[in-house]
Amino acid sequence: MKNLYKYLSLVAFSAILLSSCTEEESLIGYPLDLGLTTVALEGTVSTTDTQTAEGRTIGVTVSIPQSFASDADVEVTATFNSGAFTTTSVAIPAGSTTGSGTITLPASDGFDVGFDGLANYGSLQLTAILLDTVDPGVNYTITSASQPLQIFDAIQFPYGEGVVAGRMTYLLDWANPDINDLDTYVLGFESAETGSRYETDIFNDTHPDGDYTIDVGVWTAGETDIPWKLFFVFPNQTDYLIFEGTFTNLTLGTNVNGFPYASIVGFTKTTDSEGVVSYTNVVAL
Repeated sequence: MKNLYKYLSLVAFSAILLSSCTEEESLIGYPLDLGLTTVALEGTVSTTDTQTAEGRTIGVTVSIPQSFASDADVEVTATFNSGAFTTTSVAIPAGSTTGSGTITLPASDGFDVGFDGLANYGSLQLTAILLDTVDPGVNYTITSASQPLQIFDAIQFPYGEGVVAGRMTYLLDWANPDINDLDTYVLGFESAETGSRYETDIFNDTHPDGDYTIDVGVWTAGETDIPWKLFFVFPNQTDYLIFEGTFTNLTLGTNVNGFPYASIVGFTKTTDSEGVVSYTNVVAL
């Protein structure tokens, strides 16, 4: 009888031990309900680079509805309509409700639909918040309205940083390059005549200071109207301007619309006493 009692006691102890281990393992793997209060925050995320391109790094500004006694890290997620996404963390200092940072967009949105970017789009949203110092008993979550993005296939040809070397670049894109062939010129200094989609150039800093124009020649017009966009990227490789328009009433054919056909953008190149080159007065013509 004693042996049976000892056996039953051993079984009961083992069951208790197994139960205890299982519960402890659950706590280690993922917290059980510890009575935390969830506080849902609604923040905002914005960018001045609402028209951008795959793989580019853009600036973001984050705002939250309340400040905290500790620093807060807010996660920003950039999502393309293809499902591709990237994330970044923006720090908001203790006592503040705003912070700024950057996010690098996915390298590809999975589409190649043309120059206008109308079928390529994405958005920015706030997806998480983490406090440097835990607020006892409170679990914070955060969401935001979407900040829409228009995603172009390219704003700048992928030269590489060493090739660009801090110089200005421009890229011309246009509709239906399979039947329309455009060329670009800074007359007397630069030209781009590839015969394919995009005409692009790195403007040489050794050219004289002065006023310049970017001109377009229509080599082949498969349509009487050709919409276009030009992306002017400043030497810091971060700031850029977008110009757009439509060449109209073109004569169908090859090399029938003049050389050049039109001046579309003007700019001024200046060099300071330390040799730093700047580009100003960048305007549509």
